[in-house]
Amino acid sequence: MILTSPLITSLSHRLATHPLYAAVTTRAALQVFTEHHVFAVWDFMSLLKTLQASLTCVRVPWTPPASGQLSYLINTIVLGEESDTLPDGTYGSHFELYLAAMREIGARTAVIDTFVGMVEQGTSVEASLAQASAPGPATRFIASTFAILSEGHTHATAAAFTCGREDLVPRMFRQVASHTSILRPTHPAFFYYLDRHIELDSDSHGPLAREMLQTLCNGDEQRIRESVHAVERSLMARVHLWDGVHEAILAS
Repeated sequence: MILTSPLITSLSHRLATHPLYAAVTTRAALQVFTEHHVFAVWDFMSLLKTLQASLTCVRVPWTPPASGQLSYLINTIVLGEESDTLPDGTYGSHFELYLAAMREIGARTAVIDTFVGMVEQGTSVEASLAQASAPGPATRFIASTFAILSEGHTHATAAAFTCGREDLVPRMFRQVASHTSILRPTHPAFFYYLDRHIELDSDSHGPLAREMLQTLCNGDEQRIRESVHAVERSLMARVHLWDGVHEAILAS
């Protein structure tokens, strides 16, 4: 399912031509990039798990999900995102793979580690971001995502997930991979992460997510309008995140 509007078209063009990509050409720039972007990698999992909680049964006592088709679609995506095969043959989430890639390139993980540790202990996301001193652009990006989640519309969450992530990520990551190609020989974990997402999201997760979104909207005009608005918000948040990361790279 394709959702579009003049604003979506404009924002998509801004993201496709953003100057950030051309700025990530050195190891130092890549470090700054990942120290911000890792929060979007974590944030993605919250979108994903919200959808899984809405479309399947993850509670006890168990009851059958409302739609076996939707349960299959989201569980298939979760399998690849939360327990994929890692380069060493073990299994783990793409978030864990990203952290390994950060360590490989010498990026700092203390802030994201502190943030996740606080969330694990039950501290709110907002308070954890503040107390961990997360970068401002990443904090605002997460706030935008959680605003969509808090509204409780599964179709809107699916739209943000599908059009703001699964369809968008391969195009963005191809740009990052192209401009940082000189670093590929010395940073295999980071490029494994990029290549894996380009492959999965293009060939598997993207089509599954679009089918999920189409099923949830089911031609309902109100749901489609709400979904379009969610996509607009998601793309705008990504533009602002990229603006902030770009500024941080230039400042460094």
